[in-house]
Amino acid sequence: MQINLLTKIIKSRRYIEKPVKYNANPNREIKMFERKNFMVYVGEKSGASYVSGLSKIEEIYKVNVDAEFSKDECSTLLDRIKHDKKRTDLEPKERKKRSDWASHLKRYIAFRTEITRIVPSVQNCSSSLDCDIIHFIIDKYKSDFLTIDSRERYKWKAIGWYKQQWDIDAVDFSMMLASAFEKAGNLLSANMYWPYDMMVEFAEANPEAVRKLFRMLYNENIPLAERYAAFREGFEGYAKPLGKKHYQDLHAISVYLSFEYPEKYFIFKMKIFSIFRKRVGYAVEKTKQQSSVWKVEIYTQMCQLILDEVQKDSELIQMSKNRLDDSCYQDEAYHLLTMDIVFFGGMYMSESDFKNNSQETAALSYWPALDEYNPGITADMWASVLDDDTVTSPKNMDMFRKMLELGGESTYAHLAEVYGNTYGYYNRLVTSFGEKVKKKYNCPDCVDREDDRTERNQVWVIPFVGRYVTENGNKRYSWKLRDELKEALMNMDITEVSLEEKNVTDVGLNTIFYGPPGTGKTYHTVIYSVAIIENKKWIEIEKENYSDVLERYSRYKAEGRIEFTTFHQSYGYEEFIEGIKPILTSEDGIDGETGDIQYSVQPGIFKKFCEKAQHPSTLKTKNFCFRESPNIWKVSLWGTGNNPVRSECLKNGHIRIGWDDYGKDITDETDFDDGGRVVLNAFMNRMQIGDIVFSCYSSTTIDAIGVVMGEYEWHDEYDNLKRLRKVNWIVKDIQENILSINGGTPMTLASVYRLSNVTVNDVYQIIEKYYSVPLSPVTDSHDNNYVFIIDEINRGNISKIFGELITLVEPIKRWGNPEGMKAVLPYSQKSFGVPKNVYIIGTMNTADRSISIIDTALRRRFFFKEMLPNPDVLADVSVKGLSVSNLLTHMNKRIAVLYDREHTIGHAYFMPLKKNPTIKKLAEIFTNNIIPLLQEYFYEDYEKIRLILGNKFIAVNTVNSNDLFGQEDVDLDDGCSYEINYAAFDDIESYRSILNVKENEV
Repeated sequence: MQINLLTKIIKSRRYIEKPVKYNANPNREIKMFERKNFMVYVGEKSGASYVSGLSKIEEIYKVNVDAEFSKDECSTLLDRIKHDKKRTDLEPKERKKRSDWASHLKRYIAFRTEITRIVPSVQNCSSSLDCDIIHFIIDKYKSDFLTIDSRERYKWKAIGWYKQQWDIDAVDFSMMLASAFEKAGNLLSANMYWPYDMMVEFAEANPEAVRKLFRMLYNENIPLAERYAAFREGFEGYAKPLGKKHYQDLHAISVYLSFEYPEKYFIFKMKIFSIFRKRVGYAVEKTKQQSSVWKVEIYTQMCQLILDEVQKDSELIQMSKNRLDDSCYQDEAYHLLTMDIVFFGGMYMSESDFKNNSQETAALSYWPALDEYNPGITADMWASVLDDDTVTSPKNMDMFRKMLELGGESTYAHLAEVYGNTYGYYNRLVTSFGEKVKKKYNCPDCVDREDDRTERNQVWVIPFVGRYVTENGNKRYSWKLRDELKEALMNMDITEVSLEEKNVTDVGLNTIFYGPPGTGKTYHTVIYSVAIIENKKWIEIEKENYSDVLERYSRYKAEGRIEFTTFHQSYGYEEFIEGIKPILTSEDGIDGETGDIQYSVQPGIFKKFCEKAQHPSTLKTKNFCFRESPNIWKVSLWGTGNNPVRSECLKNGHIRIGWDDYGKDITDETDFDDGGRVVLNAFMNRMQIGDIVFSCYSSTTIDAIGVVMGEYEWHDEYDNLKRLRKVNWIVKDIQENILSINGGTPMTLASVYRLSNVTVNDVYQIIEKYYSVPLSPVTDSHDNNYVFIIDEINRGNISKIFGELITLVEPIKRWGNPEGMKAVLPYSQKSFGVPKNVYIIGTMNTADRSISIIDTALRRRFFFKEMLPNPDVLADVSVKGLSVSNLLTHMNKRIAVLYDREHTIGHAYFMPLKKNPTIKKLAEIFTNNIIPLLQEYFYEDYEKIRLILGNKFIAVNTVNSNDLFGQEDVDLDDGCSYEINYAAFDDIESYRSILNVKENEV
């Protein structure tokens, strides 16, 4: 199926690209190797190496290269060389030589056939970009060479490995493909970006389809734009039906092409390109019609200019050559070196490196520049926006005031540190504001296609421009007010901004529905919950179709926005807030060997829910791959402080531990003479995919947070610490003190153990501080409200369950309000508050317990809404002419006299008659619901039940004691017995008798 799809894609495209002559004189006779022009074609410094390689080909294979080209464009010769580079009888060095010769010959074939180069002409550096800045970057690169080489040499090794492994005709293509690219590391696997995994998955499912795609991609006779489109479409055909992303973007394609043709292509990364070109002043000329690969084209053009400067620096060339061993691609064209310098200048160098360089201007630091995006809003237009309360909220104005106090520019994290609230709070304010301004003025879209992976309509660029900065030693994104907006703000008096905003929903933070059974408490819980989450008045929701409301309720509950629990007599603080619970550590043993009992502080259902409600909304939309209720592990990467293992693990996305002497597998025969049993079991067995990892930097600080992505592995290629798990590092190169969130306890020397005091909410808060990528806008029309439902709230011991939190649930003391409070919890010793976006709804059945004896502290802090029987909802229901509404009314009047109003019968029991108004259904309701309820109310006092239902349902039998016991002298008064007359349930006259009326009077 995939092959047919690919065939259709290929057949629908052109394959002949119009050649553009590289040599200005096309009639010039081509001599052996065309040395002069060929050396210009590949670069003078590389040319000598290429010519030498071609000479070796002629010597070893006894051929004339030009004659071979005239015969079949060197196709046969190239096949011979490719075959020889895989011969097992040749030494590795000889095979590597043939791999290099194949590259040299391919380059010469390209030159001879005059294929269009991505870079059509070589421009003069000084006319296209600032050579002084380029030389400044190169000098800085050389001064930091050892550090950069230790982090980036893997790219040379990866291509060297690829050259040894790649064989497009391999019998097991999927295995070959996986092996060839396995050392690409974060080039093809980084954060939530998995082109390598999807490529291998597709190849395993349909190897021939992927083989055909790569043949097409590596066919240099096809225009790059068409290869790119066809390759993506091929993967789209596989991934889309599975509901997956294929991740085959411009970056991934450039990696594949750079691995195959490293002497021609440069590895492309949009963000690096965007930063670097601004720093060196490389202008991008935009045209109305651009190909899908235009970014790669201009990037390559820029890299070619950088390459010209690289080739002039003999010291740099020698430094690069000296670091490459036999396992590395030798990079004789210096394309990898050039790309590494671009990467260094765009990512490793910070703004402070350029501060003293007169060639760098502040305007180049911010994105987007005016030529990239202009919202087209003048200062006067901004003044109108700021005056429009349908667009600009008091919270927006308050944020702008704070930013002006900070000079008009700040990171969201710095705003949070100085003024309170969170990163997510400010991000949501700007997102909402930008969307409203865009709608008001119909601003153009600003689409950020980073590496063509995602396509996001950025609205924050309407009021702001941004840049990366280093703040408190951390890389963060800084937002600066646009000049026109700043001018409008400066002309206004915003020294005092009122933040009072009326809530849309009319539901209180703490509400209890109370009433007899069947009065609609659960029904209204659903309505109120949806009204809270959607920030609407509950009466508006009640008017909607209930099935639609219930569907939304179920969806919100599945999303975790609604939680439900039931109180009972044994329910306590430990289940609701937190408690110390035993952990049976038999899993710490081997094959069932029993370990010790340990105790840890575990959060209760309400605490976990509150922590979830406090997670930044922007982070909750990020798929970090955390599992449900993940464990949080402390992991030491070869001790504390900076060390080679830590650097390697953070770079390559994994964690490693030792005890290698025990071997790969741990069994019940393993003798743990050197200890490590618990640590190894934790690492190999207890740790799960989706768990969270803290990289321990010191006893109190961590330097990275990651999520476990793979099972335990053994890697013999390492000299030590061979036990490994793959990890996706979410944030790294940080310095975060976790002493407070770890209950004041320093981390110990154990290599791996669970941090029982740290919560997922703590993790989110740390990520929020350091997450370097500006978070995607969050479309959240529901204001992030959450609902916690407590059924049978009156059946629990309130003081025992709530503890100190009974104070914190008060609306005025909710965390996030000006008078918000937190309390230190007794077990974890961590401060905790109830967020102001958590609404509590309780239900209580007054037939179980009267409201008069409810805990006074609870009564003071909750709004109580009585739910009484409502016969009016049954006004249109009748069974054989009998009004069900009247029937319910008469019964409840009698119950109120005989008992009280809190033990009446709810209308909900009779609601099924709306759809099925039959005597059979009515009999079923009385048999299964009404009779048992009355028996419970009156403790089987059938005389009172008879008074409520009448003589038809309850039969009275007179009992003569003498006759019953057969003795005349029994000292007992005559009495009576009662029995339920089930035959009456099927007779409509029995129900009419309850009303004390005749048939024609009903």
